[in-house]
Amino acid sequence: MIKREIFLRNEHAALGEALRQWCSGSARVLTKMIALAETTRSRFAAARGRAHPDYSAMIDDWLRRLATEQEFRRLHLRRFERCRDDASEFDDRSAPVNACAVAMLFASRAGILPADVAAERRTLVAAVGAFAAGLRRRLLRQ
Repeated sequence: MIKREIFLRNEHAALGEALRQWCSGSARVLTKMIALAETTRSRFAAARGRAHPDYSAMIDDWLRRLATEQEFRRLHLRRFERCRDDASEFDDRSAPVNACAVAMLFASRAGILPADVAAERRTLVAAVGAFAAGLRRRLLRQ
């Protein structure tokens, strides 16, 4: 681990910066998703009053599920916002590449598509590739 941090200091720094950019982009997308879902929720809440009484149970169920989804998104948003300031949020000190994989997995679980963060994805994949090439060049293991 020490060899990785000393010999691959530039690649390690680039990987950390790419991870921060990924988290920033993910936080931006999640903020938009939360705002859009809130707009939809308010429209459904207003429509509930005008709807036939037979549909009120269905609308209430939908609103409860949306509230649960929103809490889940907010949880991920807070985590991505912490990572934007400190790249070690997803790092378990095993390998910096693992932190990137975990961040990408959490973004996927939050509903963020790769196309939503395309520029950040390209930067992150390039940084991971450079880090892996540096490991091979120095004959180090992940």
